[in-house]
Amino acid sequence: MAKTKADSAQDVAAQDQGAVDTNEGSIDAVATPTVYDVPPRLGETITVVVAEGHALINNETGSEFAAGVPTTQVVTITTLRRLADGDLVRV
Repeated sequence: MAKTKADSAQDVAAQDQGAVDTNEGSIDAVATPTVYDVPPRLGETITVVVAEGHALINNETGSEFAAGVPTTQVVTITTLRRLADGDLVRV
């Protein structure tokens, strides 16, 4: 059944009074994706930590990533591969 303008106005008034919308199909029930649900873009600066038990060379500095220390990293193809493999963890 289609809603009329009167029904819509009543819905808005009910929401303004603090009523809870229990319609499971409403847009409010859809989960919004978190920042990390999508892979980072090439050239984007992100913060990563080397996964526990791994020793990796930071290609930007030429030294090893310090274990447990968040490090900023410009996303390259290597960074994307390391994230996909689980060698780096985005924080």
